[in-house]
Amino acid sequence: MIEDIITSYEQKMYFDALAEAKYEFYVEYVNIGYRHGLHTKYICNLLQSAMESGERHQIIITMPPQHSKSFTITETFPSWYLGKNPDRQVIVIGYSTDFAEKFGRKNKDKIEEYGADIFDVHLGQKQAYKDWITTEGGRMISSGVGGQITGERANLMIIDDPIKNRKEANNKRYRDEIWDEWESTLSTRLAEDALVILIMTRWHEDDLAGRFLEREGEDWTLVELPALSEGADVDLLNRPEGEPLWEEQYSKEYLEKRKEKLSSKAWNSLYQCSPNIEEGNQFKSIYFRYFREDDNRTAFILEKPEEKVIFLKNKCICFQTVDSSYKSAIKNDYTVVATWYLTPEGDLLLYSVNREKLEVPDLWGFLENNMDRHNPARVFVEDKASGTGLIQKAKREGRPVLPVKAVRDKITRSFDISNFYENRAVYHKAGSNWVADYEDELVKFPDGTHDDMVDTASIAGIAVARGFVTAQGAGEEFVSST
Repeated sequence: MIEDIITSYEQKMYFDALAEAKYEFYVEYVNIGYRHGLHTKYICNLLQSAMESGERHQIIITMPPQHSKSFTITETFPSWYLGKNPDRQVIVIGYSTDFAEKFGRKNKDKIEEYGADIFDVHLGQKQAYKDWITTEGGRMISSGVGGQITGERANLMIIDDPIKNRKEANNKRYRDEIWDEWESTLSTRLAEDALVILIMTRWHEDDLAGRFLEREGEDWTLVELPALSEGADVDLLNRPEGEPLWEEQYSKEYLEKRKEKLSSKAWNSLYQCSPNIEEGNQFKSIYFRYFREDDNRTAFILEKPEEKVIFLKNKCICFQTVDSSYKSAIKNDYTVVATWYLTPEGDLLLYSVNREKLEVPDLWGFLENNMDRHNPARVFVEDKASGTGLIQKAKREGRPVLPVKAVRDKITRSFDISNFYENRAVYHKAGSNWVADYEDELVKFPDGTHDDMVDTASIAGIAVARGFVTAQGAGEEFVSST
């Protein structure tokens, strides 16, 4: 009898100590056989600190596949959170209801097995995996994107992989639906002091994490943990360059082999948490070259690796390429006017890029101003939608505007200009405020959010490759071939 009392007392002391222990210890205790990596300890301590602060926190966590992000967070943290706050509400969102329900089951099972001993928290009568409660008034709801959570409130919201695969990620309509779900439903369910956690494998620059960072960046804490470190100065765990994230499970040799088998697109987005791929499909940053004007603005100076080459400006042919949109809303495309010079040796110099979101009545004035500023020999406009109206207007005004028939897909049409880049025959005007955005759009093509500037580059490539602009002048007709 005395031994039973002693055993019971020791067990109570042990569970009391466990209730006060760090979250990282709880994860190992309730998941028998699991052992942390340095990265999962970092995440556990971050989440515990955010929970205990009592303030609003919004955290984005991106890691490679199979590195324990869901296991450490979504399968376990809600049970810890409700153990510590048994009267609060938790909502978990996944790409499908079945996927999200798995997290509800994992956490419910943990409360059922350990809740009473560790936290003195018990399950209530409502015990469906996708919607269960505690006797203290707490609740966990698990739902797919677009599921029924209207009217519910969240002190903790976890969004775990709202995008299932690359097919969904590349579907802009689906990305828009996820964003609309956040704006119209999920964000309206949050308590004032809510803890929000987005866990994602990055598939696309315009995914939910990308939109948060672009539109609400100051409100979010970004935790990026790439498979291989890019250097201690930028790594959250202070790993030296090339060190693997979870060496006990995935060695550097294994990850290097994975890198060799995957495309750069897949490796950078899935394993390095960066869909902003430096080396794109059609255009690579190593191809970029630059030129500048002399002090008198009468000559172009090309910075070639072997030497500087100078061309008089009046010996080069100026032309413009235009991609026009017809709506000015945030989600619509830009209207772009790109100004080029073709040198006597066949180099393409991108002199100016002007882009704005315009409505149809403003398009002609925008184009006219750009033509007046640069006095091009020819202006090539894509003959579709609003571009057709610009071409008709230009003919009445006696302007040198010629139509480009949009008869090929964007990728195929980009082949000519991409060949110019590969041959190191395209130069960007150094120091221009548009250069960074232009180059960013090139390397992300065809998976970037916008491709309007790429379209104007494609038109330039076709015009020069087909001889409609030459070092001697500009041709009279321009129709792109199929």
